[in-house]
Amino acid sequence: MIAACAMAALLASCGGTGETEKKVESEETVEHVEAKPVVASYAVNTAETTLGWKGSKSPEDAHNGGIAVSGGTIEIADNVITGGSFTIDMASITCKDLEGTEYAEKLVGHLMNQDFFLVDSFATSSFEITAVSDSNVTGNLIVLGVGKEVSFPVAVSVSEDKVEAKGTFGIDFTGFGVAGLGSTEEAHEHEEGEDHEEEETISPIIEFDLNLVANKK
Repeated sequence: MIAACAMAALLASCGGTGETEKKVESEETVEHVEAKPVVASYAVNTAETTLGWKGSKSPEDAHNGGIAVSGGTIEIADNVITGGSFTIDMASITCKDLEGTEYAEKLVGHLMNQDFFLVDSFATSSFEITAVSDSNVTGNLIVLGVGKEVSFPVAVSVSEDKVEAKGTFGIDFTGFGVAGLGSTEEAHEHEEGEDHEEEETISPIIEFDLNLVANKK
């Protein structure tokens, strides 16, 4: 009888120790997992989005117009841009400063032919965001089938149902293969007043005025 009681006490003692060890082991394996920010996707509102352009040989010899952003999405987390991609309809180029004159049609036709954007072969251009730092957006711009990294500033406003991104900036098209544009080197030489026997070239830096509107999907 005494031996049986002693055996029962021993088993009970061993059982209690096992449960304690399991509890400690369980507590040790619990890891703290930080909640990831929720990413919301917004579709570009093509009816409300505008993209203006300005190209020039000099401040006194410039033209301006618009071009359509035909689609795209923008991703937002904690009111900050985290990604996005956009398509630009190259056949939608317009000229505003010559609007209502025969020269507007001629200029648009020139911009669409082989001297500039060869729209028959490259109907769209695109931009994909790769990084965002403060108010600067960096991404891969594809024009004439050539991709280059570009950066520009935007001011972003985020609400529950809508995102607005606005910015005025210049993009250097040197290296995209746009035949009608000069190079950055030529533009600098012109600024420094160097003489050229050839006809003055168009600056490779095209200025843009962006007002992008996107609605939550």
